[in-house]
Amino acid sequence: ASIRLSEVSVLDLDVLAVEMIASYGMPVGREVFATCVWIGRFIEAWPLAHALVYRRDVKMHLCGDPRAKDGNVRQAILDLSPGTGGGKTPQIGTKAKPGPLYGFAGHKWAALGVALTYAADPDTYKPLGEQT
Repeated sequence: ASIRLSEVSVLDLDVLAVEMIASYGMPVGREVFATCVWIGRFIEAWPLAHALVYRRDVKMHLCGDPRAKDGNVRQAILDLSPGTGGGKTPQIGTKAKPGPLYGFAGHKWAALGVALTYAADPDTYKPLGEQT
């Protein structure tokens, strides 16, 4: 299920953890700038505290390597999850016997990685302008 921007402020959560864009000195395209705009829109719509989590931090937390790829992050999340579902990947499971990660695909893995990284050490992540 997706969340509309108008629904962000009514979620029953304390902190909005957002994956933040980082510059590595390479040219970027329009998609990166669009992502920056959306990060700002979500933060603006959120009435409480927000946390900016960098992709590098997610990779280090879950994989122990800043060069990890999306597949490595996904596998690390699978390794952390109980295999209670059916099928060859019981953490995801099947429609008949879903696991705790049933329905996860695409960008949901990255979002869960951000949430897990933030939850492991929330004091590390401060809103932009409050970082030390």
